[in-house]
Amino acid sequence: KILSLGQFLLSVNKLSLNQLKRHPYISFYQARDIVDYRRLRGPLKSLEDLRLLKDFPPEEIERMRPYVEF
Repeated sequence: KILSLGQFLLSVNKLSLNQLKRHPYISFYQARDIVDYRRLRGPLKSLEDLRLLKDFPPEEIERMRPYVEF
């Protein structure tokens, strides 16, 4: 989905590790954690699910909020 000119929402339950890590607010380690979470626990239902992971402090999750979809 297009958020605004030049911005796209990331479908965190569908994108690969390489696709996720291209976003400026998602590091390689965070992308890896997202992919591992999906593999072990199924799709993310909300950003709150990321609070269980060590590479996602609350301020990082809030910064990502406008850019993700489920």
